[in-house]
Amino acid sequence: MCNWGAHCFGGALFAAGLHETGPVQVIPPRGPEQPLLTYVYANGVRVYHAPKKIPGQILFRGTAGEASEPLKPRIQAPKIDIPNYKGGGSIMGDFLHCLRTRQRPFRDIEIAHRTVSVCHLGNIAYWLNRPLEWDPVAETFPRDAEACRWLDRPRRAPWALNV
Repeated sequence: MCNWGAHCFGGALFAAGLHETGPVQVIPPRGPEQPLLTYVYANGVRVYHAPKKIPGQILFRGTAGEASEPLKPRIQAPKIDIPNYKGGGSIMGDFLHCLRTRQRPFRDIEIAHRTVSVCHLGNIAYWLNRPLEWDPVAETFPRDAEACRWLDRPRRAPWALNV
């Protein structure tokens, strides 16, 4: 979930325009009526995790049809302009350009944080095996102390995290 999951979720969230926020609800699988882990976003978009799928495969389903990667798309995906992309050729080109110039890459740490948070939220929903409400601004589970315990852990003295 947190290895390939971050790669797959990152692309899917960027394509859906959800890369700067988080879900408001995470629903674990519940049998035939709810077979997949489901993330619900404030705008109504749903993102699913299917643990038995081929690692690295992304399936986009929308009103115009569906497309999957690495399989051949069944529809022509629209070209997406990547804001703040500065490199040449690939993500690595952008990264190398930003190392040389000290500019921020188009996938900076805030976007990476949002992506990996989705992975962790999914794991928490799997572990607790119940729907969870998530506040993507405060980054907490409102009124759910049990779920919040999974967000951090005690640190050994003398180490502390000042926020």
